[in-house]
Amino acid sequence: MDKYFLTKDSIQLRYREDYVSNPIAIVILVHGFAEHIERYNYITKKLNQNNISVFRYDARGHGLSTGKMGDMKSYKEMVDDLYEIVRFVIDNNENIKIFTLGHSMGGNISANFGIKFPNTLNGQLFSGGAFGYFYDVPRIKKQFLKMASKIFSKVYINNPVSENISSDKNIVESYKNDPLVINKATLRFMREFTIKASENIFNNISKYYYPCFLGHGGDDKVISKEASKRFYNEISSSDKTLKIYNSLYHELFNEPTKDMVIRDYVNWIRQRI
Repeated sequence: MDKYFLTKDSIQLRYREDYVSNPIAIVILVHGFAEHIERYNYITKKLNQNNISVFRYDARGHGLSTGKMGDMKSYKEMVDDLYEIVRFVIDNNENIKIFTLGHSMGGNISANFGIKFPNTLNGQLFSGGAFGYFYDVPRIKKQFLKMASKIFSKVYINNPVSENISSDKNIVESYKNDPLVINKATLRFMREFTIKASENIFNNISKYYYPCFLGHGGDDKVISKEASKRFYNEISSSDKTLKIYNSLYHELFNEPTKDMVIRDYVNWIRQRI
């Protein structure tokens, strides 16, 4: 059942609590750019089958949450939204280990959360983390985006992602025809997400200490696997795991071998209970 969480700045975030009896852990799912929580029905079912409860929410300006579609003043808004959600889950679930699982942009937001809010969670998991290294935003485009977004901050540009999210063409077509998937975003949204949020991660990377699991598709055509490799190499965490899945695309949980991938994520959580 859909519910709504009211943030401090009066944004209503749609969320679902897919909870099981006597869970071994709770995973907070943080979705990627342009998408929404219903694209995570399959992994939610699999986590539930492994006695892991799931809390998932639509980011501001996404899905059925409020806020201007595909827009934000600062990436910090989404980081603070995640903190409010984490505190809400902690306050309502005593003595249960809590992890975040962030995909793509959700991984970026989760990483920024990890830097800003240490010692809050039991660990973080990432899927195709968008820590920079965007194939669709080369250096020359970054310079243009920085300049244009200052002048035309509220101008919308098309979503460049859709064709390369998965090797499964049915997933691609479903994504392209999904009425809740955003097909455009403002220039300032793209600046905040693809440039500023990523720069903040690597400018403060030594402050990241969480136990973490990083999964990335070896053939990811949206975010280079080098993003996860750099994050892994530069963080201060003593407990960290990096797995590159050869031949897989950006959405690991929507690839033909998704069950194998999900099993790795579940096992990593189980080993830390």
